[in-house]
Amino acid sequence: MAGNTTPPLPPAPHPVVEQQARVVVQTGDDRLCLQTWDHGVQLWTQDGAKPSQQLDLKRRCRLVALPKGCLVSTGEAAYLLTESRSQPLAVEDEAPAMGRWRGGALVAHGGHLDAYDANGQRSERRAIAAGAAAVGQVGAAFVVGYRDGKIELLADHGDGPAPAVAFERTPVSPSTELLAGPMNTLIVGYLSGDVGIWSLTDGSRLAHARLHGPIAHLLLEDDKLYAASELGDHLVWDLGQLQRDYCELMAEVWRRVPVVWTEGHAVVRPPPETHRCRPDPR
Repeated sequence: MAGNTTPPLPPAPHPVVEQQARVVVQTGDDRLCLQTWDHGVQLWTQDGAKPSQQLDLKRRCRLVALPKGCLVSTGEAAYLLTESRSQPLAVEDEAPAMGRWRGGALVAHGGHLDAYDANGQRSERRAIAAGAAAVGQVGAAFVVGYRDGKIELLADHGDGPAPAVAFERTPVSPSTELLAGPMNTLIVGYLSGDVGIWSLTDGSRLAHARLHGPIAHLLLEDDKLYAASELGDHLVWDLGQLQRDYCELMAEVWRRVPVVWTEGHAVVRPPPETHRCRPDPR
């Protein structure tokens, strides 16, 4: 699953990206949300001659792409930028963590997780532990990554039970990026440079690597995971095996590794007779 080929880089979609952008994300409706080198934030259409919205923040910020705009966090304040307006979001004193869900935005702050619709209206508030570092959605659940590296799942409606999953071997580091993976998995990037894939069924860690620098980008495309750090280190994992038919995959394992470990020795042994994927001996 490991690999280090260079991820594909599309041509710059707009001259402003090359001329002004320090960081840029693309929204779901193909607008560009970027932070300039002088720490302004701008929202552009792909063919626009000037930004449709802009903020003068005078400090570095984090951008999260949404279906129709973007979230902006300075660590102390949060804003929602859409084509029609730039709107401050009410946050408490704790530095907000931001993410996306369905057609809107998630903001975690002061022991709360707030869900906003695409128009910036808060539709739900959930109580969470203090210290959220990253938030997002996987399937029908909210996911919260904390500053101590722990991960928590919450049902995405107020009265539903929280999924009981204990994630194993998480790094002791703030999470920076959360991404829903294939076949009921969760992909997490960390400030320490760690990248991991966890099962949402039992919390087991399925894969792990460490890059140089905090993880800044995670992208899943064509069964491949692209991860990049703030220092330019990157990796590419082929996750196509997770999409394969279970018995087809087991047949390949038995063919390529027809042994089991018994009392410290590799012993050639056929597939278990009671296994549901065992080939018909006829």
